[in-house]
Amino acid sequence: MVSEKLTENSVNVMALARMEAERAGKASVDVEHVLLGLIDSSEGIAGAVLRKNGLQVDAVREHLSEQSREERKGGRESFSFNIKAGKILNSALEFAIEGQKEFIDTEHLLLAVLAEKNWKTLQVFSNFAVDEERIRDDIKREVMRQAEMEQTVAAESSNTPRRRSRAVSPTAEYAWPSVTPLFVYFKDSAIKAVMLAQEECRRLGHNYVGSEQLLLGVVPDNGIAGKQFQELKIDLSQMRDEVEKIIGRGSGFVAVEVPFTPRAKMILTSAIEKHKPSGVEKIGAEHILLSLLDQKDGVSFKVFENLNVNVEQLRSKLIDEIAASVNNG
Repeated sequence: MVSEKLTENSVNVMALARMEAERAGKASVDVEHVLLGLIDSSEGIAGAVLRKNGLQVDAVREHLSEQSREERKGGRESFSFNIKAGKILNSALEFAIEGQKEFIDTEHLLLAVLAEKNWKTLQVFSNFAVDEERIRDDIKREVMRQAEMEQTVAAESSNTPRRRSRAVSPTAEYAWPSVTPLFVYFKDSAIKAVMLAQEECRRLGHNYVGSEQLLLGVVPDNGIAGKQFQELKIDLSQMRDEVEKIIGRGSGFVAVEVPFTPRAKMILTSAIEKHKPSGVEKIGAEHILLSLLDQKDGVSFKVFENLNVNVEQLRSKLIDEIAASVNNG
């Protein structure tokens, strides 16, 4: 499926697009919702390029709201997610292949939106005096800049003496972190949270573990992390519903070794490096939760917002309880 070719940044864009559709009272995702998701995304080339060209999400959202009122008066019909947004994904994959990329990133989604010539997005560009050709040029420049940076990093790395590495399975990277020494820093509750996150992937038919699956993995915790959700009166089924609303279901086929997205890896390593209290050898599910609360542009944070969770209060309470457990331990 094309959706399996999305990078994590693109997955977040499509999640934001789904939320924009819900905000507008639409039952399906359309091209303008993808555009809003791209503008709102803080990661990737597309969002930076669009904001540089004068598009701000609140202003565009208001403009599209006015368009919707005109649409209802004119009796225009909307197409379903499968037709319109599905076409965007297919077109984005073509742009990715044309650029010799295996996966669809945000710039490919933006190029697909520009190619679609949707009447609403065209009016947005006209209303905000946005030059489509300038956007395309900006994308090309940014892609070239990033490619040059990657080449520089690769060249510097090649000059650094390397230790001889052992041969590993082609799927070893995706089995992370279970094939790395990372788990030596995990208590049973943290290991269980990661394993449950992988099971949530299988349940939803997804082929990756992202921040949202890690969030689902910590909810059933019997310790400090789980206690927070009990006090908020949020159970696993509610969390699952919110996650599914945002990212939907996958193809149903899940590999034996489920890949961890770069963000998920960063969350787990951050739980160790940033949130492990001094003098504590191993982290628990509560430290993973604390690391998740740092991800203000991830799907997990959108879930908290949808459930009206005060993240700062939760963070403060969690830090206090972790400190208390260390002092009492």
